[in-house]
Amino acid sequence: MFVGPVELADPTLLLSADQQSLLWLAEQIESRQMTYLRRGYPEFVVSEAHLTLIPVEGAGRLEERRGQYEWRIGPEQAREFAERLRMLATAPKPAHAYLDTDSARQIVASKGEYDLKRLIADQPPGD
Repeated sequence: MFVGPVELADPTLLLSADQQSLLWLAEQIESRQMTYLRRGYPEFVVSEAHLTLIPVEGAGRLEERRGQYEWRIGPEQAREFAERLRMLATAPKPAHAYLDTDSARQIVASKGEYDLKRLIADQPPGD
């Protein structure tokens, strides 16, 4: 799984992953447990950016500080995002899903649309 900033039509935090990683992420979001993603943890994360999933009451948002992201996710969002990730994971073709949190940087999950080696090569060095 690649987690990192990209410039699409809007500033974006991209989560580019395979089926197994997307299903794992859906489970983590739905379980509403604080979860950390960074290079090597879980073992399938290959990017320099750090992402922390933080369950909150009410609406969530994405906050960022120098390659570190905190994604606060409310209960309704957790159910909706988990469902979108499961649908994306089982999509028969390359696809993406918007996981917007009304933040300055949108969150997009993608399966099969990006070259992982290129994403890794283009990422800024870790702090």
